[in-house]
Amino acid sequence: MIPLFDIAAQFVNIINPDIDATLKVSTGYTTAADGKRTPSFTTVTGLKINQQGQMNSPELAQVEKLNIQGVKDVVYIKYPVDGVVRASSKGGDILTYNGKNWLVVHILEDWPDFTKAVVTLQAS
Repeated sequence: MIPLFDIAAQFVNIINPDIDATLKVSTGYTTAADGKRTPSFTTVTGLKINQQGQMNSPELAQVEKLNIQGVKDVVYIKYPVDGVVRASSKGGDILTYNGKNWLVVHILEDWPDFTKAVVTLQAS
């Protein structure tokens, strides 16, 4: 059985093709003797994402009070991603595409075969 996401992706990719991406999955952090924390990541390469661009009105309403500032984007990815998860001390995953790093800040949809996420552009 073909997942619904794959069926829809065939048509979406005609006008908005997937792009290559690398994902740095947050694995928490390490703490130095002086108390300074350094985030740690596992890198996943060879991913394809679908960049949707600006958020629509319902998506804007969903993140309105999160105080997310900066350049935002919406992406679909066939891989589980997370924003900040305080309970597990994770700091947010980082997607790299089009030569830029984007922090996953909010999950709009989380399905078994794909995730729709809000990302925000990071300084180099």
